[in-house]
Amino acid sequence: MAGAGRTQDATDPGRGVGPDAVVQGVRAPAGPAARCPGGAGAGVAISAADGSADRDAACAGGEDAEMLRAWFQIYTGMQRITGDLLEDVERRGGLTAPEFQVLWHLSAAPERQAPMNEISRLLGFSTAGTTKLVDRLGADGLIERRTSASDRRVILAALTDEGAGSALRAAEILAAGLRERFVGPLGEERVGALVDAFRLLAGEAGSAESASC
Repeated sequence: MAGAGRTQDATDPGRGVGPDAVVQGVRAPAGPAARCPGGAGAGVAISAADGSADRDAACAGGEDAEMLRAWFQIYTGMQRITGDLLEDVERRGGLTAPEFQVLWHLSAAPERQAPMNEISRLLGFSTAGTTKLVDRLGADGLIERRTSASDRRVILAALTDEGAGSALRAAEILAAGLRERFVGPLGEERVGALVDAFRLLAGEAGSAESASC
């Protein structure tokens, strides 16, 4: 299977992307414990290791401490389950997180192709990092480069039939993992409530961004 047995390399911009490629958010502060500055009184220190909170730092007050604790529980929980799911995709489907993201994006794109700069924006990669990833997928026969018929200056990444098959297999692995590790423990009703909540938050964020333009 294409890409099986690959290892992550943090020095490679097209390879060293883990779960944060899919779940992006504010990272927990680095170090044994990161304490926010502030005045005297009850506060909170957020542990980078597990998101726990200790009331021994002059920082956030009681309500803020609970809010921070809840946020880091949500963030670290999503980060952990996403990491496990994407490890399954890489181990069983032979695709790293960014590779799967590119193939899945192209599978839904018009004519199963997209400009290279669109791929860069999708991944948050530099031009060099995107080129390296696409070259690797091309060597595996999953993507091919084409020149745009409307503008020969534009280079397109196009999904091959083999690439479409790899994307579908990876998606099936991910869906099975979600049913087992996410939907199963929570139940469809709770999952639906979470989806509605995050859809609401995304809508509010979008409205705020539009209003600020």
